Amino acid sequence: MLLKLYEIHSEGALPMNDFATGLELIESFLVRRLVLNYSARSLNRYFPAISKSVDKGNVLGSLVQGLTHYGWPDDNAFT
Repeated sequence: MLLKLYEIHSEGALPMNDFATGLELIESFLVRRLVLNYSARSLNRYFPAISKSVDKGNVLGSLVQGLTHYGWPDDNAFT
């Protein structure tokens, strides 16, 4: 996943600030799942699938969509 974002960035299709935002989104996904004690077993399947679905025309939007599809906990999960 990280390499996919870097590849898009190095091609000039993803500005540095959006690249950093993408990293923050992935970090949020992982930390939220960790705090809520979600299983990490399937992450090795999630990230390749999300990487394939990233749209170079809408990197952050498609990344959020992919992470949400694979169980990104929202704020309500913490209440």
